[in-house]
Amino acid sequence: MQKRTTKIEEFKSSQSYEEITDMETEFLMELYNAVLSLLSNGDKVSLLNISKIVRVSTKELLDYLPEITEMERQLMVSTNE
Repeated sequence: MQKRTTKIEEFKSSQSYEEITDMETEFLMELYNAVLSLLSNGDKVSLLNISKIVRVSTKELLDYLPEITEMERQLMVSTNE
């Protein structure tokens, strides 16, 4: 079975971080703010809850799962310090 490449993995392999478009940067910031908001409110960080905030389907958010997980991890670490 061939490993499926996500959109973000394709982007990372074809672009340097300096070439991230304003739209992509804005979307990543929206994701970050959604995760921050959910954690601040004591809500569960889930694709469904993030989907409601950023108005993107959960299926599309799957491509960003590693980034979302890392955002949550870093925010949890910073709140525990």
